[in-house]
Amino acid sequence: MAQNNKRVIEIPTKELNEILKAYNTIGNFLEQYIDPELLYKQEFTKGIKAAFDEIRCKKTKKVNKLKDLGG
Repeated sequence: MAQNNKRVIEIPTKELNEILKAYNTIGNFLEQYIDPELLYKQEFTKGIKAAFDEIRCKKTKKVNKLKDLGG
């Protein structure tokens, strides 16, 4: 059996929030200059296109609670 060598890293909430803020800042910057087809995985861009198609064709319904999403 293979041994799991992953290490656990604990990051304080405040530092994690700062990391996420920096990640979002970098993402926003990159979105201004890089084609989305290069920036995002193909699966993600296909999903976004499908979602916009559903909105355009009015194939959506109002969701009031996350549990209403089903899945």
